[in-house]
Parts: sequence; C-alpha cells; structure tokens
Amino acid sequence: MSERRTFMRGRYFLDYKVLRLIGQGGFADIYYVKEKKTNRQYALKVERKSSQKKTLALEKKIYEKVKDSFLFPKFITSGETTNYNYIVTECLGPSLTTVRKILPDVKYTMSTGLRLGIEMLRCIADFHRYGFVHRDIKPANFLIRASRANPIVLIDFGLARNHINPETKEPFEARDNVGFVGTAKYASLNAHECHDLSRRDDLISWWYSLIEILNGGLPWGTLTDKKEIYRMKLNTDYEKLCENLPKEILSVRRCILQYSYEMEPNYNLLTSFLVLAMVKTKSTFDDYFDWEHLIAREKEHISAVSINPPAGDEPTIPINLPPPVVPGDDEYSYSGEEDDTEKRKCCEIC
Repeated sequence: MSERRTFMRGRYFLDYKVLRLIGQGGFADIYYVKEKKTNRQYALKVERKSSQKKTLALEKKIYEKVKDSFLFPKFITSGETTNYNYIVTECLGPSLTTVRKILPDVKYTMSTGLRLGIEMLRCIADFHRYGFVHRDIKPANFLIRASRANPIVLIDFGLARNHINPETKEPFEARDNVGFVGTAKYASLNAHECHDLSRRDDLISWWYSLIEILNGGLPWGTLTDKKEIYRMKLNTDYEKLCENLPKEILSVRRCILQYSYEMEPNYNLLTSFLVLAMVKTKSTFDDYFDWEHLIAREKEHISAVSINPPAGDEPTIPINLPPPVVPGDDEYSYSGEEDDTEKRKCCEIC
C-alpha cells in the first residue's frame, strides 16, 4: 500500500460518502462509496492533480469506448475538483490475487483455474477488439463480479495504448526503445527488452498469470530486480514448470510464441486448449468457483460487495471452437521466449 494520505471513512467526496478503502495503485486510490441522493454503492477512483503520473483521463476515454461490454466495470461518471480527478464505476469484488492468497495452498483448484483462464482471455480478447492493448495484464487487474455469465472483469487501463489504426484497421507501426512498460513479474521478454508491445504480449502476461493461478506462484515471483527476472524467464524450463498441469497449458504457450507483433491472435484456438484441459480433468462450467466455498466472514473481509452469483445465473460456455492443434506442430521447434540469453538483450532501463 502507498504512503499517501487517504480519505477517512465517513468523509464525503462531493456527493459520495466513503465507506472503505478498497485499493491503491501507484498514483490513485479506490474507495467503496455510497451516493448521497440514491444510496447506491459505487467504486470511486481518485488521483491527485499534483501526481507525478496521471492516467484517469486516458481511463475515461477507454471506459467510454468499451461501455457496451460486460467484461469491464460499468462506467458511471467522472470529473474533477480543485485538487483531484476522479472516476466512478460499479463496485466489484476482490481481485483474483486477493482471493488466491486466502485459498488452501495459495492456489486455485484446477476447475476454477482453467475457467478463470478462459474468462480472463474473454476479457483480453474483447479489449483487443476495441483496438487497445492493455500492457499490464496480471491477476490483480481482474476483479470478481457476482455472476456466472461474466464472473470477472478487466480493470486498470492506465498503461493501455491504442494498437489498431482506426483508418487502416491494422496495427500501428512498432516504435523503437519505448522503455519498460508493465509489471515485471508478468511482463513478456519483449517488455523487458523495451520493445513496443502488442496483443501477443498481453497474452504472454496472461499465460504467466494462468500459471500463477494454477501453481500458486512463478519461479521468479519473489524477485524484484527486473534484470534478474528477465534472466530467470530466459532460463526457466517451461516443460518442467508445467509438469503437474494438463499438457494443453504448454500448448497454449507454444501458440502464443508463434504470434508476431502484427498478428491477430486466434483467441478461440487458445480457448479450445483450455476447454480440452477441462474435459480431461473432469471440470465443468457448472462447478462452483473457489470463492463460493469461502465462509461469510472471509468474504466480508476481502470484498465490499457480495460475490455470490445469483440463483439461476448460467455460465457463458464457449462454442464453435476450432480443434486444439498447435499450428505447424509437426515442424515446431520448442524455442521462443526461452531463446539463448546471448541472443536477447535487456534494455538499460531494466
């Protein structure tokens, strides 16, 4: 948590009464609030105008573009005061990271983990459909919604960037030496090397997130130095990392590593591998999510709102998926993100 001074419980910010602090980012705080006139509860994200980095203006523009999707928080309003910029959205449950940390063995069950992988991918694919790359995909940026149809949403667009040129419908040309962007733990090697990031890099971060969800951690999870993390990512034996997981998880990675900067990923193909893994592990879309088994006291501790799906809510089951086959599998040479260190160079910023 940041050392910034935060709003006290019970204080009013405009017409919103602060009920509790529910999150903090590098330059913004998020509160669970109640609107005075309607008594409706929302999430209020606030940043100081004096902050070194301000992102709410960008987030507002993105919220306005993705407003018709259920895979992101519902945008309510935004504005500014003398000292603050703010955005108000629907209030959601805890992040996937917050829930994982209170689960047995600090990891999700196979059934919940695989379904979360599919749901996270739905969110990412939809974000890409609007022409953006997120550039900070990680479990902490997915929040739980009390729903089976859309159980998680993607948040925090502060590092997002327009990737698709609206006139040509093609990716903008890659820039040189853009600097490191993202969270080192989940960043692709391209991010470590300060390359311009694309849809492929969001998916690499998603894959790292999936491994953490299923295994309870990543080999470099305790490291803080970007160069050390980069080197460990290069030298990790990914087959061994996935040895206790369905083999389809490794196939997903192999598919992602074939994508270039310009290529549009085949999200349905990646989903098909996870669906096959569900079949092999006897997991179903009707299974309870792990957080549904938490006792009431645990749920209240980690969430300002209910995270129990309403009765009768049906899951969104992927349909019309292609066969789960890695393109060019018979000719595939197992390399990619783990290429020799000598062939890759981390930027000075890292």
